[in-house]
Amino acid sequence: METAAGFRNQSEVLPELLELKKRQFTFVICDQISFTTAQEIGLNSIVVPSGIESIRAALDDAVKSVWSITRFNRQLELFKSVLLNIDGITLLYDSDGKLIFSSLMGAPFEILIDREVHSSLHDLLNSHGISVDRKIGDRQVKISTYTLTISGELFTLLRILEKNTIFSEDKNPISIFNRTPEQTESDFSRANSANLIGNTHILLEKYAPSSLPVLISGEKGTGKEKAAYLLYRLGPYRTKPYYVIDCSMLNSRELSTLLNNDASPFAEINATIHIKEVNALSETQFMKLCTYIEDSRLFKRNRVIFSIVSTDSNSKKFRDHLINQMSCLLLAITPLRERYGDMAGMAAIYLNQLNAQLGKQIIGFQPDALEIIKSYSWPNNLDQFRRVIKQLTIITNTSYISAGDVSSVIEQEHKQYPQVKSEASAPAINLNQPLDKITSDIIRLVLAEENMNREKTARRLGISRSTLWRTLKNQ
Repeated sequence: METAAGFRNQSEVLPELLELKKRQFTFVICDQISFTTAQEIGLNSIVVPSGIESIRAALDDAVKSVWSITRFNRQLELFKSVLLNIDGITLLYDSDGKLIFSSLMGAPFEILIDREVHSSLHDLLNSHGISVDRKIGDRQVKISTYTLTISGELFTLLRILEKNTIFSEDKNPISIFNRTPEQTESDFSRANSANLIGNTHILLEKYAPSSLPVLISGEKGTGKEKAAYLLYRLGPYRTKPYYVIDCSMLNSRELSTLLNNDASPFAEINATIHIKEVNALSETQFMKLCTYIEDSRLFKRNRVIFSIVSTDSNSKKFRDHLINQMSCLLLAITPLRERYGDMAGMAAIYLNQLNAQLGKQIIGFQPDALEIIKSYSWPNNLDQFRRVIKQLTIITNTSYISAGDVSSVIEQEHKQYPQVKSEASAPAINLNQPLDKITSDIIRLVLAEENMNREKTARRLGISRSTLWRTLKNQ
């Protein structure tokens, strides 16, 4: 469609161009005055200077521009047609974060999706190639991001697929976690964690980059879940969802559902799956799970992390099978009572966190208070340790946590939780060490047996309280 218009004076330019735009003209060839006005109202335009050759050249340029615009519009319509036929909901954003296409139609559930996407849009647009699982209303969806380059311009495509749920909300053994996009690996590595103190973090850092399966073994409360999460956050699939399957919540029927349902985490690709407390399974269930893993080549598709309570009756048999038959890397977490040298650092970390949470300004522990903490056997390990440090932080109104408060709280713990007595976990005296270290270990053992009462300990050992204190202080 084309037309011609002439202007008797400048005042006629704007009304005439607005009329052309209203009639859906998209291109004008005009003089300099009309060119400026056309640009202001959003019309494509070419300036025609005087002279027949200039006019012919301008007309040729106009024809080329019209064909270019027409071709672009056709490509855009084709692109929209492709997006509309992709499974799920698609949203397309340009490099400035402006929405240029959406397949949302305004249904009630789609309104909820739009709100969810809008609330986390910045993170999604700045994290290319990630997938996150989200619960929206009573449904589960997967949001995936893709980077597209069209005519040299960068676009971000969001694809949203609804997922079926395989377990009821009130008894769901599966927990889902997603990486927070703005947290980098270096940020996370610096995050406070008892697993980053001592020898455990050395193996963690070595195991994390691999996609090989890992078995985390340790007593209850030693931080196995935290260690598994660290492996995920520092691992090769950290931009994908992290699934935790609690075996203590699985019966035979639910395990079968988990192994045979397309909505199961086991059907994912490039995800991290933590199979927690595998010792809670029966031997039949355990072998069924192992057979499925081998037959489905799960280790080839996902990073699998097992955790096992080392004191459970099934633990040795299951552990040996996972290590020797399924080639899992072993991460054995030491019980807290054997981490004498780490306790001061861990106590400082937790105290710092609790100061911020509780509005306290406690500087630290009196030296003899720390010695009492180190001498206790901590049967519930880090879980108990964190709780006791929190209790001490709450009851302390001075700059330092005192030995008296620590003794009082530890005495209550000793009455609630008996000292560890089993051969597998009782503190052993290593005779292949210097005499002063052997003496210190004996004092710690007797101190624990006397419920942290230093007077009784000194009397039983036939030494003064000052000698007892001096010996512990020097170690």
